Amino acid sequence: LTSRELEVLEQMASGLSNRQIAHALGISEHTVKFHVSAILGKLGVSSRAAAIRHGMEGFGDTLNDDLLLDAYSRAVIGVVERVGPAVVRVDRLRESRRARHPEGSGSGFIFTPDGLILTNSHVVSGAEHLNVTTADGRSHHADVLGDDPDTDLALLRISASALPVVELGRSAELRAGQLVVAVGHPLG
Repeated sequence: LTSRELEVLEQMASGLSNRQIAHALGISEHTVKFHVSAILGKLGVSSRAAAIRHGMEGFGDTLNDDLLLDAYSRAVIGVVERVGPAVVRVDRLRESRRARHPEGSGSGFIFTPDGLILTNSHVVSGAEHLNVTTADGRSHHADVLGDDPDTDLALLRISASALPVVELGRSAELRAGQLVVAVGHPLG
């Protein structure tokens, strides 16, 4: 199967209609029907259900691995697209007689539209000045509102409004072994 056919098969396995598959993959419904027909022919089956069973249960480890990797890639891409606009670069600056000089950097994320940022304590601890660069390239002075070295967390505030935010989850809803995605911005 081609990579596009694998994508269509995965969407079929998710229970999507041809119209929904077309929308999800950004192709026409006619193209989806073409791929479904090709999948049925290549797998030697006559129904979508049989193609899904065949693809998921034993067409080979390669098919299953490709489907899983594709699904994982799409999940990571989705996370980056959703939270990326709220991820910031935090620069530690020290003052000299003539200017402020970079001393180190890290990442953080905006979690309120009025500029509250969560970052690591080790990024901001002892900093003379902090500068935050948002994903759109704007630069802001940041104030430390809280710093807890024991948990390595720090709370910053920048003066801005209508900022993109990351929605905080509930740790009680996480399960041991669940995959996570770390999104940072330390190198710009």
